[in-house]
Amino acid sequence: MDIKTLTGSSIQTALAEARRLLGDHVMLLESVAASESEPARITVMVDETLAAVSPETHPVEEPELAIADPVGYGYAAQRGLPHAERPAAAAAAFSSAPRPPAPPRLFDPEPAAPTTDLAAIETLLNGRLSDLLDRLNALESHEPALGLPRQWLTHPLYGDLLASGLRPDTADQLFQAIAKRGFRADDRRPRTLSEMRWALMQELRELLYRPANSQDTTGTLVLVGPSGAGKTSLLLKLALHPSFYGRRKTAALVLVPEDSDHLHQNPADLYRRHGLPVQTASTPDEVHQALTRTADFDQLLIDTPPLHPNPREARKTTTWLHDLLGGIDTFDVHLVLDATRALEGFDAAYLRSLSLRPTAASLTRLDETNGWGRVAEWLLALDLPVQFVSTSPRASDGVRTFTPGWFVEQIAHRATDGDTSEVGGLIAWS
Repeated sequence: MDIKTLTGSSIQTALAEARRLLGDHVMLLESVAASESEPARITVMVDETLAAVSPETHPVEEPELAIADPVGYGYAAQRGLPHAERPAAAAAAFSSAPRPPAPPRLFDPEPAAPTTDLAAIETLLNGRLSDLLDRLNALESHEPALGLPRQWLTHPLYGDLLASGLRPDTADQLFQAIAKRGFRADDRRPRTLSEMRWALMQELRELLYRPANSQDTTGTLVLVGPSGAGKTSLLLKLALHPSFYGRRKTAALVLVPEDSDHLHQNPADLYRRHGLPVQTASTPDEVHQALTRTADFDQLLIDTPPLHPNPREARKTTTWLHDLLGGIDTFDVHLVLDATRALEGFDAAYLRSLSLRPTAASLTRLDETNGWGRVAEWLLALDLPVQFVSTSPRASDGVRTFTPGWFVEQIAHRATDGDTSEVGGLIAWS
């Protein structure tokens, strides 16, 4: 008997080498799997008397070796076959053996041709592990992985933008823009952070900028919006404020559906209490009569029934309004939204579905919300110029003109010191 010890990258590789060197008649006595610092090691015994016997005259059954076949590579199929027939048997077993379910992958490598060569299989696995390791190292080294470098995602100003109500996609876009300006994520000196904050606000201002199609030179303004948006309150503020229509000869027209006595509250009495001439109309003929009575007024403000959040129902209302206002040559239409409410359904797709499309938007109750970033997202979704903003419940001075510069200053102001007691007062970028 002769006992030999051999090493290799794996037990199977060492055993194949033992058979190549010592012949097929080897018996496995001991095996030690490879570790991080040591190769695999096997101890085999060679029976010289069996090795000297010719297999043609004295065939013997090969001893069963304790080698598992965990992944179906065909080791078990090779047992008891002549050496020359083993590759074909292994290939057949490899192609027919059941496979365990494939685990989820982080990536899909190029498919490799099936092989029974253990060295080739090991090379393939090592290559895939190396690819995965490279990807993990790239993530740890802060290379782009999610559309924005990791160091920006952990930047304190990134968290401030999300806290204001901006979506991650919008925040990513802003940070990518200031990175092109030369700002670095690892420069977090107080002065740099201040400059970076205002650079972010400048980029947000550019996103919000929408040129106005009209500056309300038609003399007729129609306000539409969901229930409770504050259309009547905004119209009163515009009519009474001296910087808007307070110095003009202004009248109001309230449009009320004929069958809505119990569904829609007629605000005509509220206009009268503030001394504003008002007309009420439900049909095209009544609208024509109202226009005749207010023909010598400088400004006509038109109040409308609420728009339903469902586009189909809202289309019915705007179709009715379109027919009712057919006798007016030109007029502006403003969509009024309450800044304190979640109105994500009112977006560009919703507006395109309406028969009477707004030319601008106006915001109410902006002084009552801290989610100015959320409001910015609404404005981006609307893709409309914004003209008026309600900043106070007072009718005489609770309205101002909207500018993107003023708006982003308020966001930066709140992020800096959290003061929400007053809207306005900063130098405007308009």
